[in-house]
Amino acid sequence: MLVDEFYTSKCNALASTGLRRKPSYRGRRVERGLYKTNNGTYINADVNGALNIAKEGMSETNLELGVGGSGCVDTPRRIRKPFGLRCGSDISESIIQTSPEIPFLIFD
Repeated sequence: MLVDEFYTSKCNALASTGLRRKPSYRGRRVERGLYKTNNGTYINADVNGALNIAKEGMSETNLELGVGGSGCVDTPRRIRKPFGLRCGSDISESIIQTSPEIPFLIFD
């Protein structure tokens, strides 16, 4: 499924309004990576855009199942692409390396 990502980073994902071009937006990016909604709630800008893309790509039924409803985000992991691959390259997941988990420290 392809979803148009226009205006996904400018529109508030926590509001029930749709994505469209507006004369002015109620929320805004206050600094790199941080989006502030019109009621003062701060949300990671990438999470805001991702939630908007998910809302565009999913039906209302799926949204009622709780997608984006908890307000919690799992710990993000860095994904490193092999050198020389461009965006949209068709590669298998076995080639992509993710950051190693932080090891637990055990003290005796």
